[in-house]
Amino acid sequence: MGVNWKFHRHYIFLDLEATCARDSGIARAERETIEIGAVAIDAASNMTVATFQEYIRPVHHPSLTAFCTELTGITQATVDAAAFFPHVFARFSAWVAAIEDCFLFSWGHFDKKQLVLDCRRHQIEYTLPAGFHDFKGLFFKKQKLLQRAGLEATLVQLGLRFEGRPHGALADARNTARLWRYIRPESGEKLLSNKLTL
Repeated sequence: MGVNWKFHRHYIFLDLEATCARDSGIARAERETIEIGAVAIDAASNMTVATFQEYIRPVHHPSLTAFCTELTGITQATVDAAAFFPHVFARFSAWVAAIEDCFLFSWGHFDKKQLVLDCRRHQIEYTLPAGFHDFKGLFFKKQKLLQRAGLEATLVQLGLRFEGRPHGALADARNTARLWRYIRPESGEKLLSNKLTL
């Protein structure tokens, strides 16, 4: 991953929501980010120090499918009133840059790949830090688990309830950040079993 994830002052947990269709009517390469949510935490205290959340207006598939709205809770009126990707990404990049000594995490590889795809599509520079890693993979590796569950199922295994609406970008980011205390370098907590239920 290039940059060591350990011992940073702040960690940013990022989540995206993108255009989608139940019948795969929108190819993966044609998906567009429609929401960015992120939470920055202080590594030592595990406390939230900043949040970011914005919707984005899609251009290639401007009309959201009923499936997408049902899944994410994002309405057509919401994206119609939102700014286009280059403007939102610029604001998000500036927000990240203002957080001292930070490292980015997301639950899986999708989020970074989607941001890179969106930047290429809009012909703008990808300006996020080099430190950006798959938190899901890291979490299960540190927990020494062979099976990988979704975010909500992982929280349940720890006796935690998902807070907010699943597939809302900021809610997903907040809930991912709640898992940080189980893998931070000085943590001795290891509460999951190798029989993790999928």
